Amino acid sequence: MNWYGIIKEEIITNKRKQGEVFDEKAFALEHNISRTPVREAVLKLADEGYLIVMPRRATIVSTISINDIKKIYELRMILELGIIHHIFSKNIYFDPEEIMKDYNSESISRFDAMDIEFHMSLAKLTGNQYIEKTMRELMDKCQRFMYIQNANSVERLRTAINEHYEVMNAIAIRNEALATKLMRSHLENSMYAYITTRENLFKIN
Repeated sequence: MNWYGIIKEEIITNKRKQGEVFDEKAFALEHNISRTPVREAVLKLADEGYLIVMPRRATIVSTISINDIKKIYELRMILELGIIHHIFSKNIYFDPEEIMKDYNSESISRFDAMDIEFHMSLAKLTGNQYIEKTMRELMDKCQRFMYIQNANSVERLRTAINEHYEVMNAIAIRNEALATKLMRSHLENSMYAYITTRENLFKIN
């Protein structure tokens, strides 16, 4: 059993809330396993920033700060604008309808999955497994924001879906400058929406 993946999924989907204590012993007892694999999972998740281990005190679910959001989106901006440039510089062609086939403005309930599919599809077009891996790690981080945001702003979700369409259409007509501009705007809009939600929910920086 992938206990690392199970605990990580619980954190990403906000089942385990920010600041909540993660009790290794209780988790092991609940699943009838030894504490060793749980401890290994906890240490890996702590290294990735999902948990904070305070020796001889407690392990808690990390809190998402506004600074975290800004830094993650700073990296996404560098990576995803670079992906667009790579697609154009390598003359990579694809069928945009295939990538967007499951999209529609009413698919709000599966927005998280659609958002990941969209950004990962562009990363996969590069054919570079290291770019894909980095993009996947960033999208995992962003999913934590999504689960909080999506419960609070359906309007933003519909707007984001439309922004995806616009980026894809710009790539399809081979307009790199427009695609880059639209992707930059999409990432900025997403970042500020998450920051606003963070401020409204927690009232701290």
